[in-house]
Amino acid sequence: GTPTTAGAQPIAITLADNAGNSTSFQGTITINPQLQITTTTLPDATVGALYSQQLGASGGSGAGTYQWAVAGDTSLPAGLSLSPTGLLSGTPTATASQVSVPVVVTDTTGGRVSATLTLNIVGGITITTTSVPSGQVGVAYPDYAIVASGGVAPYSWSADVLPPGLTLNSLSGVLSGTPTQTGTVKSTITVKDANGASASAVFQ
Repeated sequence: GTPTTAGAQPIAITLADNAGNSTSFQGTITINPQLQITTTTLPDATVGALYSQQLGASGGSGAGTYQWAVAGDTSLPAGLSLSPTGLLSGTPTATASQVSVPVVVTDTTGGRVSATLTLNIVGGITITTTSVPSGQVGVAYPDYAIVASGGVAPYSWSADVLPPGLTLNSLSGVLSGTPTQTGTVKSTITVKDANGASASAVFQ
């Protein structure tokens, strides 16, 4: 039959022969929840950046020992692979939009279930700002946002060195403050996306 309720269920079995002799057994039988893939969405990947996403499943038998595979004859995007433990990882080599990733998971009794996930692979991150305004000692610098494109948000920003008195917001990329010294400072500003892909530009 087809069980309808998961959990430990009581069971009673009686065996009788034609002579009227009988024996019985009482105990419990464990009905596992239905096997299912719990991962429904995949975060975007970035070309040239390491990608790692653990797929999840529940139910069936042998939780924690499921076996994963790519369903059918489908090939994953170049640079990515799926391990038997369900880790989708690698470094994508080309952009792709709405790529279908069909996967199948098997439990310890051979129960199988499949799902088709969707993955977007976006281009690498770049800094599109080409110059920044000059500042004046003792005068508040206008909040100026360094702009990036591509990659996967959120971005994080950093600089090797900045003119004294100025700061770079690590979350927004906004340059602000009040210069305290004259002179030209060559600053290398770096932006990283959520997958660790980075780009740098020099400003002075």
